[in-house]
Amino acid sequence: MDADLVQHLEDLGVDLAHIDDGDILTGAQAAEAAGVSRAAITQWRQRGYIGPDKKRVRLRNIGTEDRPRYLRVDVAKAERDTRRPGVVRKRVDIAAYQMNEHWDRINPEESAA
Repeated sequence: MDADLVQHLEDLGVDLAHIDDGDILTGAQAAEAAGVSRAAITQWRQRGYIGPDKKRVRLRNIGTEDRPRYLRVDVAKAERDTRRPGVVRKRVDIAAYQMNEHWDRINPEESAA
């Protein structure tokens, strides 16, 4: 990871001990991992989606506006929260759901809530 991205992630409060380059996705990679279109990823970032607590949540952009990047675990959470019953998505990245044991360390602001 480049120094600017490392500083940006630290400013967001992300524990970098549990993040590697494979956990940072481009829009196209995020769409493939979630089994949705790239437009869906953009909408989750810009307009947000309704989370399990019925509040609007936006997909966190850890990159810049012109070069958005997403954490794999954030994409997996957005995909889970937007999945409709009975609709099967081709999820390429089921392993992202297994990151829940690291959720508290990766997203300290949500763990405190």
